[in-house]
Amino acid sequence: AVAFIQNFKGGSSFLAVLKEVVSQLPDDAGKLAEVRVALDSAGIVEGDLGFVLALRARKGLLAEWLADERAVVREFAEKHIAEIDVLIASEQRRAEAEREMRDRSHDGADFEPSP
Repeated sequence: AVAFIQNFKGGSSFLAVLKEVVSQLPDDAGKLAEVRVALDSAGIVEGDLGFVLALRARKGLLAEWLADERAVVREFAEKHIAEIDVLIASEQRRAEAEREMRDRSHDGADFEPSP
């Protein structure tokens, strides 16, 4: 069932199903890992920081779970938001380093030593 969920991106109903999986299977590490993967799936992203923007959007949606009446859902959200923060920081550093390398290679390509 969770494999199906990973392939289904249906907005609020998608998130509601994932929240129910967390609520019903709080001790099933495998299923919770699949929920995390489904939440983090960004689809097609564009630009240097496309994945960062997608993760920030997912983080915003997941923040709503912090108000859920079920403690297991709130705890899952808190933990996964912290994991997303780490992913965002890592991806942002990677994108910035890649951009700097690209800029440096372009700057060097235009340089011609004088005779």
